[in-house]
Amino acid sequence: MIAPTPDDCEWYTPPEILERVYRIMPIDLDPASSPLSTVLAKRYYTKQDDGLSQPWEGNIFLNPPYGREAAKWIDKLVTEYKANRTQQAILLIHAKTDTRWFNQLVDWSAAMVCIKGRLRFVSPEGVRKQAGTFPSLVFLLSTNHSTRMRFFNEFSEIGSVWQRIWFPEQMK
Repeated sequence: MIAPTPDDCEWYTPPEILERVYRIMPIDLDPASSPLSTVLAKRYYTKQDDGLSQPWEGNIFLNPPYGREAAKWIDKLVTEYKANRTQQAILLIHAKTDTRWFNQLVDWSAAMVCIKGRLRFVSPEGVRKQAGTFPSLVFLLSTNHSTRMRFFNEFSEIGSVWQRIWFPEQMK
């Protein structure tokens, strides 16, 4: 396997992750989608739509580009969540705990799962790639108790789930 470069952003969500997401909440918007995406959402923004410049309303599933642009997508997610346009969100991202955006997500998330092992993402052609060269995290932004419990139940089978037990006053 050739190690991905920071600009290699075509890593589509594995179906076993999406199945868990669907059992947690319906997806209103996939803001970082492509014509080949298999995410079942009511609405999609592709690269041509420029999802970063569009409103993100309802329940969001986000698997952003993992290149140099990841921070912009996470900034947008947190901004939309703080503004109450995004009601709930599930985000799949590479584990980069030394970044500003990671700490921003920790501050606003209700729960996070550290996935055991390395995910095998899907290529644009629908073929499983070799395991990523990075560990993955899944974050939940939600104040809904039932959603948090479903997240815990779904993701505890594939990794350690960390759940916020105290919500700072800044939380919605």
